[in-house]
Amino acid sequence: MNSSHYAPPAGSFYWPGTGETSGSTPRLVWPRKDRSGLPTGNRGSCLNCHTPHGIKAADAASAYDTTSPDGTGGVPAAMQTVASGNPSVNADYLIPRQLIAWEETLCERCHDASGPSTKNIQSEINKRATANQSGHPVDDTTLAGRHVASESLPITTKHVECYDCHNPHAVKSTNKVEGMKYIDINGTVQNPATGALQPYVYEVCFKCHGNSFDCIMPYKALGASDGTAGCAPLATKNRGNLSSIGLNDQRGASNKRVEFNPNTVIGTAHGADATKTNGAYHPVYQPGRNGSIQLCNQLQSAFSLNCTSQAAATASLSNLTIMCTDCHNNNDTGGVATRGPVTGSNLRSTDKNSVYAGTSPVGPHGSTNYRILRANYNTEISSSSTCQGWKDAGAVSAMDTNFALCFLCHNSGPFKNLNYNNQGNLWTNFNPGMPGTDGWDNSLHYYHLSQQMSGNIYIKCHECHNNVHSNVEANNTQYYSGAACCTGWPADGNTHLVNFGPQATPDQYAKPAWFFQSSNNVFRCNIRCHGKTMSGCMYLGAYDGGPGGGGSC
Repeated sequence: MNSSHYAPPAGSFYWPGTGETSGSTPRLVWPRKDRSGLPTGNRGSCLNCHTPHGIKAADAASAYDTTSPDGTGGVPAAMQTVASGNPSVNADYLIPRQLIAWEETLCERCHDASGPSTKNIQSEINKRATANQSGHPVDDTTLAGRHVASESLPITTKHVECYDCHNPHAVKSTNKVEGMKYIDINGTVQNPATGALQPYVYEVCFKCHGNSFDCIMPYKALGASDGTAGCAPLATKNRGNLSSIGLNDQRGASNKRVEFNPNTVIGTAHGADATKTNGAYHPVYQPGRNGSIQLCNQLQSAFSLNCTSQAAATASLSNLTIMCTDCHNNNDTGGVATRGPVTGSNLRSTDKNSVYAGTSPVGPHGSTNYRILRANYNTEISSSSTCQGWKDAGAVSAMDTNFALCFLCHNSGPFKNLNYNNQGNLWTNFNPGMPGTDGWDNSLHYYHLSQQMSGNIYIKCHECHNNVHSNVEANNTQYYSGAACCTGWPADGNTHLVNFGPQATPDQYAKPAWFFQSSNNVFRCNIRCHGKTMSGCMYLGAYDGGPGGGGSC
């Protein structure tokens, strides 16, 4: 056994002991009531967490290690009852698996502010209970007792315990998912105990956020409440949240295993034929499709990439991956000085080492931001019916705040400047490629993000990249126009994570359309958005250094 629980640094993992004398007063140490000054000779003992005879919830009510998660004392009623259908909890109300404390408390009594662990995980988990903050519902007592050691994968009964992400008998400080059963990109259950490779972080996430996401994720987010969690998905799923106008209520999450799989057929629902597979995704499972020098330049600083030429950029991006936890993590990892990846467990050769040098716990336990994000990502979209077309300097200056998460990897310069470094075409492919009017002549990211509409509303990233994970479930977008002039699909197969929010409506096609027009090498948007019709808009087609045409709107 090489778990950090078995062989930690000296003095950091205490055992229950059998009693000791402090001065002339015998000291009772069972049930365990504290972790300071206890004997250290049996460090790593099974009795640190287990008792061979079991312990009843009622008997444990006054013990330090078995109090409620908030530390108020006593065992919550939900923890003292038999969870329906859970064989781990029997009629005698014994705590499951011969543990000395309930799942919600056993780990947190060591990993809290008083230690002995140096990482205070409990404070991160507690963030979920604070308004406008988020976290995994580890302390949700309505889910207590549902975890079963022998449960099948993917998980279909909603719960989340420390044990769902960490194997306490194998976990290491250098690999926090070691020894965990997991689900690979093809949906196959794997177990390191039977010879499978150790999991990557995203493969542990697939246990809940993969095929069974409909069973686990509630159909509500930040104001929308259209049903409850269950294994029967709603027919309509609109990306987005935080809207105060009811335009874009979020109806559920998505299958991240399918979204990150490059072989997922994108389908006729998006105007593509059955041969077209996932055209754009963040590189969680494997490197992304976009090998352009523009993207390389944006990511160069955060990932230390070589972008000196198109060939170098392609090589750099074809060897770059990230993990779910490079976006979903403790907010302390999202400071402006921490640009780049922060995952430290079981990295691949294509993953970059963590740049985080702080002392706060790393992991998706909790965050002061929505959706357990490292930094803020504003997903509000607007339904303004008019687009006045003047520049909003306030919107530009607020980009680093509103889209801080994006700019932990991407350089914000091309989005905040019309012609960044006087070489805008080397920083964004969203570029007209020829002089235009009213700002339609350089960075079209800047042009869109700086447009002020009536009511001081401005356009946001989330309106054209409504699902930032991939284009697989781009429910309000099609990528093929059906017109004879057009191939629809770019030659490199890269659809650039363009997928429209529900504020965009169709103009000439069944859904808002984004496609490649091969006759003159331009990309086109055929949509109505914020009262403006953009079916005549086109922009540069210089994908991956290829030939490009002109653009206008």
